[in-house]
Order: sequence, then C-alpha cells, then structure tokens
Amino acid sequence: MLARIKDEVPDVHGLIVGETKDHKENFLAELKAKAAALGVSDHITFTGHRSDLRELEAFGRTTVEALSLGIPVIGYNHGGVGEQLSSVFPQGCVMAGNIGLAAQLTRQWLQACPKIPLSQPFTLNRKLGATLAVYRELIPGTP
Repeated sequence: MLARIKDEVPDVHGLIVGETKDHKENFLAELKAKAAALGVSDHITFTGHRSDLRELEAFGRTTVEALSLGIPVIGYNHGGVGEQLSSVFPQGCVMAGNIGLAAQLTRQWLQACPKIPLSQPFTLNRKLGATLAVYRELIPGTP
C-alpha cells in the first residue's frame, strides 16, 4: 500500500510496531527485504517493542487497540479484524486483497481524518466481564 501512495504522498511513513519473538528473525528479514524490493525502506520504521502506543501517531498492535486510541484503521474484512471493524468502524473495512481501495482510503484519510466512535463494544471491562463469566460457568460455585 505504501508503494502505491509514496509518490503522491512523499512524506508518508509506516510503522511496524512490535518486538521480534523467538525464531521470527527470518520473518523480520523477509519484511525488510520486501520493503526494499518495493522501494519503501525509507518510508517504514520497524520500531521493535513500544510501551507508548498512545504517543505514536500510527496504529497500535491490534485493530481494537488503535480504535480505542482514536486512530482510524483500514483492514481487510476477514476474520477478527473484519468483525471488529464491522462492529466499530465499518468505513475501514476493505475486501480482502483490495490494496487499491486501502491506498485510496489512506490518501483520503490523510487529507481528512475520519472520527472514531467514542463508544464501542470492545472495552477492557467488557472483555474482563466476559472472561469471568466463562470461568463462573466452568467452575461450579464461583461467585
């Protein structure tokens, strides 16, 4: 997607946030090689682990985390990302593999950033409550 918009938006920059876990160094090397092959190495930073996601002007590590920080997300309408975006921010849903639409939305959102709904179903309290409900169901006599 960066390769498609970098000429029109020369200051575009992507962050790949997260540490390299055990036995994933080859994957990181593949990502860096792909970035070089696409001519976007200067437009991507691999940050490693970060604990200050709110201060980053980019995505968090997950769709829900980014949305909860007020950051719009573009993602494929597939699996968990598709479910989350459909529920919270459907304008960010893109058909799987449609890099052209993802690039188009990115261009538009760089000009006018869409607003993220303040209320969403994927809150920490709801997640904890749902987890505790499962435990209560599985362990008889749990309050």
